[in-house]
Amino acid sequence: MIILENLRTPAGAAHAPIRLGAAPPHRALDLAGALVFPGLVNSHDHLEFNSFPALGAERYPNYVAWGQRIHAHYKPDIDRVLRIPLRLRAAWGVYKNLLAGVTTVVHHGPPMPIHDDSVFKNCQSIHSVQLEPLWRLRLNNPQKRPCVIHTGEGADQASHREIDRLTRWNLFHRPLVGVHGIAMTPGQSEKFRALVWCPGSNIFLYGQTARVDRIQTTLLFGTDSTLTGSWNFWDHLRTARETALIPDANLFDALTTNAARIWGLPTGADYTIARAASGWDAFFALDPEAIELVVNQGRIRLVDERWKRPLENLGHSFEGWSHVRLGDSNKYVPGDLPKIAREIRAYDPQAIFPFKDPK
Repeated sequence: MIILENLRTPAGAAHAPIRLGAAPPHRALDLAGALVFPGLVNSHDHLEFNSFPALGAERYPNYVAWGQRIHAHYKPDIDRVLRIPLRLRAAWGVYKNLLAGVTTVVHHGPPMPIHDDSVFKNCQSIHSVQLEPLWRLRLNNPQKRPCVIHTGEGADQASHREIDRLTRWNLFHRPLVGVHGIAMTPGQSEKFRALVWCPGSNIFLYGQTARVDRIQTTLLFGTDSTLTGSWNFWDHLRTARETALIPDANLFDALTTNAARIWGLPTGADYTIARAASGWDAFFALDPEAIELVVNQGRIRLVDERWKRPLENLGHSFEGWSHVRLGDSNKYVPGDLPKIAREIRAYDPQAIFPFKDPK
C-alpha cells in the first residue's frame, strides 16, 4: 500500500491521507502540502473531435446553423482531420483530459474504440432533436440509464421550443441530462435531472451561455471538444468563473461532487493533486503544468517528474508508461502518448499538441 500524506484542501485544511492499494507493507509519500481535491469530472466531451482546431468565425443562432456554416466554409480542415483514424483521435481525447487533471470524462456520441476506465459509459447519448432522426424512438425505451442530449443550444426561439418538444416526448420519464441549455428557462430545467454547462463552447459560438444562476436542477460542467474551444480544461473553468453567474464553491461542486452523484461514481477513489496555494483564486488559476498526480479508481494515472523516483522507491512500476514535456516539467502517463502524437501527425502534419515529445 502507498499512503499519500501531507495534503491540503482548496480551503487550506489538512486532508486525510489517501491509501492506494491494500497489500502491505504500508509506505508513505510526503507530498509537501500539495493541493488535493475530488477527481475532476468533464461531463461533456466528444473525444473523437479533439484533433480539430476551433471552427467558426461569427455568432450563430443555434447549433444547426453552426454545423451548416462550418461544412460550407471549412471543408478542407474537416476532411484533413477526418483522415486521422478514429482510434487515434479518440485516444488523444482521453489524454487531453488526463493531462489537465480530469479523472472521468463523459463521452457524448457513438462508442469509441478505446478501453480506458476514465471514460464513463453508463449513459445513453442522443445528439439532439434536430439532428438525430430516431431520437424519439431512442428516448422512449425501457432502459433506466440517464439520457444525455444537446438541447436548447442556441439563442433563438427555435432552441427554446426544442426543449419543450424533447420533454413532451419523454413519455416514460427517462432521467434527462441536458447539455448546453442556453435557451433553457427555470421551468424547463425542472424536467431534467441535470444540466451540463459548457460556457467556453457557448460563448465562442453564440456569444452567450446558459443562465445557470436560474436553473432548478443539478449543475454539471463540460468542455465540449477543441472544435469549439481550448484543449485546456482550466481555460474553460476560468471562462465560467468570469461570467460571475454562480459562486466559486458551486462551480467546484459542478465538476466534483455533483458530477459524482449524477453519474454514480464511487467516492474516495478519484483524486487530483496539484502544486498550488490554497483558496479559490489559486485553484482557478491552475493549469495542466501544475498537476502533480491523478488517481483514478484508486490507481495512479499521471505523475509529475518530481514524484516519479519517490514512487519507484515505494514500489510503483512505470513499465509501459511514457512521458511528455508540458510547460517546465515532464508528465508520466500510462501508454505511449508521444507515439500517438507522431501517428496523428503522419496523417495531419498541421496537428498541434500542447506538449513536446522528449525524443
